[in-house]
Amino acid sequence: MGKILRSVLLFASFFISVTAVAQTGSIVVRGTVTDEKGVTLPGVTVSVKDAQVNALTNVDGKYSITVPEQGRVLVFSFIGLQRREVTIAGQTQINVQLLSSTTALTDVNVVAIGYGSQRRQDVNGAISSVKAADIANLPQSSIDQLLQGKAAGVTVTQNTGAPAAKLRCISGVFPHSILASPYM
Repeated sequence: MGKILRSVLLFASFFISVTAVAQTGSIVVRGTVTDEKGVTLPGVTVSVKDAQVNALTNVDGKYSITVPEQGRVLVFSFIGLQRREVTIAGQTQINVQLLSSTTALTDVNVVAIGYGSQRRQDVNGAISSVKAADIANLPQSSIDQLLQGKAAGVTVTQNTGAPAAKLRCISGVFPHSILASPYM
């Protein structure tokens, strides 16, 4: 009796799911997303192109997405990896490998200005740069001590004589007494 009931329930659930797919025209696509080394990627965005259907890969890099009838292409995107579009073509299992994306930033110089960032060509004023090679071998314990004497217009002061006292960096042409709070 138990086997017959199980068989009937299995057949009924299969029939209902086939009917639902036939009525809506949507299919469920599953798969795994990996990088070029074969490592699974959690948090990859999987979306249907030209539809508002999205999913994310789980911790194991697996995803499951219900694709509507008009959906023909899945789009896989992840920060630092190339965006990839895959045609569905009736497949229900699509495994994808994303390749790393390298972007050269030599043409765009971004300047951190304390409260945001701007392109170097848009800054209206003097810019002082310190290269990593200039401070790489200096035996200092903090960034403010490394910048002392290396960047024009940066003054580093220590509030007390205690060895562990916090330093404060002041940049600009104003006297120290005018500035109530440090910039860094």
